[in-house]
Amino acid sequence: MFAFYFNLKKIILLSIALPFLLTGLAQAGEVKTSPIAVLELFTSQGCAACPSADRLLKKLGERDDIIALAYHVDYWDYIGWKDIFATSENSNLQRAYSSIQKTNHIYTPQLMINGTKDVVGSNTNEVDKILSSAKLYIPIDMKYDNDYLEISVLGNEEFSEAIIWLVSIKSTREVEITRGENSGKVFSYSNIATGRRALTMWNPEQGVNIKLPFTQILQEDDKGFAIILQEDFNGLPGRILGATSYFR
Repeated sequence: MFAFYFNLKKIILLSIALPFLLTGLAQAGEVKTSPIAVLELFTSQGCAACPSADRLLKKLGERDDIIALAYHVDYWDYIGWKDIFATSENSNLQRAYSSIQKTNHIYTPQLMINGTKDVVGSNTNEVDKILSSAKLYIPIDMKYDNDYLEISVLGNEEFSEAIIWLVSIKSTREVEITRGENSGKVFSYSNIATGRRALTMWNPEQGVNIKLPFTQILQEDDKGFAIILQEDFNGLPGRILGATSYFR
């Protein structure tokens, strides 16, 4: 069972969300403020079918209206090559999606679109079809001020409570594979999710406003981060309601 943990004592009190500002952030990097979709690719360096999906994710991630995240899983490591980006947490997230969808299997390359649509990550036509009608419902605003990042999300009583997640991201990395199904090949990986943690709950009546030191948001080795608002059902992930991202 996938679960999330956070310390309520560290959560800043909820309040009405502030107006949208991106002072400092937009000047220092790329901010995606109005995405239509969050793409979560479950992939592995040891999977022969994954490179085409990895390339598609990179291409789609270059769009201004898409946030792309590559979650490398560890359950293929036994076949000969240990994925250097893989974590058990990523595998557990994929299993959580399988549980909420009531399927009895996980696979790579699996692409989740906005937390609800499941498609083979290399199936360009099917991905394009889903994206043609994709949308997110709730805007997430960010303000950078005096080394603090302020995240504001207005309330919307049409939805139930959700979690605000912070996903840290590494940029493009080249990796030479020396064993396993992809032995002898060099691949370029991008949008690599390196961590996922819950910041706070979102209250659909009041909205939420949190303020965190920027050093806690963006670590030295990170290229950027995504802020994701996602429904939660007893520890299982539901629809993604909103998102924004920053790359330096």
